[in-house]
Amino acid sequence: MVLEEIENNVACLIPDDEDDPIYVPVSILPPAYEFGDVFVIRIRDNGQFVLEKDNAEKEKRLSENKLKRQTLLKRSDDKEQK
Repeated sequence: MVLEEIENNVACLIPDDEDDPIYVPVSILPPAYEFGDVFVIRIRDNGQFVLEKDNAEKEKRLSENKLKRQTLLKRSDDKEQK
């Protein structure tokens, strides 16, 4: 899930499966978070959950989006040159 926004100390997380957003207090986010961070939920032995940043997944998604954007821009440039 991705950190989309924060309003009134409540973080809005967008699940990957496009379900409804999940709202959690900012206090349970790991330190040094930023918009666009990808999180996974880990369940502790005591049943409580924690959010952990998945930096590798975030970088993967950023790279994929960059490639898609470059492809679209190239397609647009090709159309303009014809």
